[in-house]
Amino acid sequence: MIKEELKPNHIKYMDAAHLEEVNTFLGEDLFRLKDAVLVEFEDDDEEAKFLDFAEARGNIAEDYLSNYIWHERLFPMKRRGGKPTPLACELLIPLEKAVPYLNEVKRIAERCRLKIEVESHIVGKDKALLMLTHLCDVREPKAYIVHISLIPVLTRLGIKFGGVPYGIGIWNTPFIKDKCGNKKRLKIYKAYKKEVDPRNILNPHKFFAVKTRMANIPGMVFKPPLFRLLIHLATLTAPIFGKLTAPKEEIKEESALENAVYSCIKCGSCAANCPAYLVTDDESVIPKNKLYLAKKLLDGEEIAKSDADKVFLCTHCGMCRDVCQNDLDLVAAWSELEEMLEDRFGRPEGAIRDFVLTMESSEEYWRFVYRPFFKTFKKSFIKNASQKESFTKETVSTDILSFYGG
Repeated sequence: MIKEELKPNHIKYMDAAHLEEVNTFLGEDLFRLKDAVLVEFEDDDEEAKFLDFAEARGNIAEDYLSNYIWHERLFPMKRRGGKPTPLACELLIPLEKAVPYLNEVKRIAERCRLKIEVESHIVGKDKALLMLTHLCDVREPKAYIVHISLIPVLTRLGIKFGGVPYGIGIWNTPFIKDKCGNKKRLKIYKAYKKEVDPRNILNPHKFFAVKTRMANIPGMVFKPPLFRLLIHLATLTAPIFGKLTAPKEEIKEESALENAVYSCIKCGSCAANCPAYLVTDDESVIPKNKLYLAKKLLDGEEIAKSDADKVFLCTHCGMCRDVCQNDLDLVAAWSELEEMLEDRFGRPEGAIRDFVLTMESSEEYWRFVYRPFFKTFKKSFIKNASQKESFTKETVSTDILSFYGG
């Protein structure tokens, strides 16, 4: 395409394993199990030139299939198969080194009996952003440890092929020098961090070094010298343990709450769209933290009534579901969670009533919900209002109380 001087707006590559997971998610064999490329054009003439170019080089998919894949580019960590826990390695790598690197990844995956799916966005003429994803289940500890240990193995391998980690965070801290390129740039970044965030509030202890409690013993693991040794050991032992802990293929029956708890990727998108968080300013009501409490409940751990009561401070508006990258049925999950907590602790009627009154008097809340939230809110809660076209604070608050049995 580059040699033909085509001018696409976006190019995305997907391997056959990736498209097989899409078929599994959709429940139909819609995509051919072949490596594929999605090409998007803003100019109709360029699209016509591409169709002529591609005619003898492959099979053109139906428009509705390409449109689906184009939309799904926004949700790279979406659960598509039977396993709930996606793990990913993201690298920026020279385009000419991408195929040799992926061939080596394939050999590692075969030795470890893992199924790794690949998608890549082409960045300019000489770089590719690779995302290698494998699905596992955090409820299978032995297999999960093998899976998660392979993330730094694949990252280190990518660096050997001239790549760099795409993101930053705990797992990429040992590769911070590779990410920055040289010591001088790393020094500049550290000085800037110290200047703008002297109290280390923004992503504390996740940029340049991992620091933890317990004499920082866990943090020592992420020191580059020790971490390189652990990566070497993981490279040697993963094929052995991978065979011993080969994941089961059957798909477990799950409730909406279980699905949400073990499939949440903790991206945090829901926090900025949660009206309950806006009103209460309490992080306990954020969806991902409610799921953390639900996990403790499902695991049989003790939870406090004060924490359980905060779960009920929710409008069931569905805005968290609208922005969920993994397309989780969070509204059904909240109903299930509230039912479990009500059986154990009872329904906190007073807390719910105070929450509604606080919401009713919050100008920030009404500015937040008025336009984007109107249709969903009206459909969900205005059930008993005599004039449904009259959308007022009073009718809404009355019907929320009615919804909660107040």
